[in-house]
Amino acid sequence: MLLLSATARAVSPSPPPAYPPYPPTGCANATDPSCMVHLSMSPCSYYRINTNQTVAALTGQECLRIDSGFYLAFVAGWCYQNVGQGQVAAVNCFDISSGQYYGKFVDYYASEGGIVLSADLKSDFAGLGYNNAPASGQGTDGSMPPTVHTPLDSLLADCASLSSASLCPFSDIADACPCACGLPACTGSDDALPTVTKDAAITYYSQTHLVIPIKQGYQFVLSTNPNVTQIWAVSRHGLMWSRHESRRNLAVV
Repeated sequence: MLLLSATARAVSPSPPPAYPPYPPTGCANATDPSCMVHLSMSPCSYYRINTNQTVAALTGQECLRIDSGFYLAFVAGWCYQNVGQGQVAAVNCFDISSGQYYGKFVDYYASEGGIVLSADLKSDFAGLGYNNAPASGQGTDGSMPPTVHTPLDSLLADCASLSSASLCPFSDIADACPCACGLPACTGSDDALPTVTKDAAITYYSQTHLVIPIKQGYQFVLSTNPNVTQIWAVSRHGLMWSRHESRRNLAVV
């Protein structure tokens, strides 16, 4: 069995194994809710920031929804190009660019029969002491994944952090943070964030960054076979295969 070290680092990311390793016993065939992750291809609508710093709303799209944060996701399935309905490599289906939107949280690889999303060389989104990627949702078409609210509450603490998160193109954010957003209305420094602005920022961030869209002109058929689609989490307590001590395989439902 190949163990993927959460502490290993390289100058450039190396692709993970093409297939998931055998599942550890801690969550294999488990019914414990902490071992369950829901994946689906779901309707979604979300925001993107134009080069002129205006907001574009992309509606009627399709996204991969993963309702739990993770360290490594093996997502099996089939990608089809709408023109001609020809099957193409699954890595062609997803609109993930390194360093942008959801690509800030994962590296994106092709694998046999699907894709791999890896947080190994990214960041500790949830403040757990090891690198992890956030849950992904449906943007404005669904509720925000519950597990992301607390990390976003810490991340979006003031006007400067809202600007760094590319939220200034939203007019209500810019009005509340004229200095951080570079508006003429700035008279010295921004005030503390009012609750309504912070709540709006958290929502906008989720609806902009925490979606995994399918590229326009493509469709992805997800395999929920747990032998090939697996979501792995990591904990801080060592390298033993155990639900509470190291990586755990999370059953896909």
